[in-house]
Amino acid sequence: MGSGKTIQQRLEKNRKRLYDLHAKYGLGHNYVLRQSMVLDELINQYNRIYYAKLKKPIASFIIYFSVHSYRGYISKHF
Repeated sequence: MGSGKTIQQRLEKNRKRLYDLHAKYGLGHNYVLRQSMVLDELINQYNRIYYAKLKKPIASFIIYFSVHSYRGYISKHF
């Protein structure tokens, strides 16, 4: 996938390419649409890397919540 810095550089390069293609061909041209999809995927990759650094995986939250809910249930009912 690449590091955050590399993806940022690729984002800037592909954003400029999209701008240039739009200026040359217009909004609805296939080149512009394809480049927009490339840029979307790079944005998604960047977000996956960024949010992976900020948050724990959701599975660990579910396990934590389930264990603590179960403990609460046991202490209330037994």
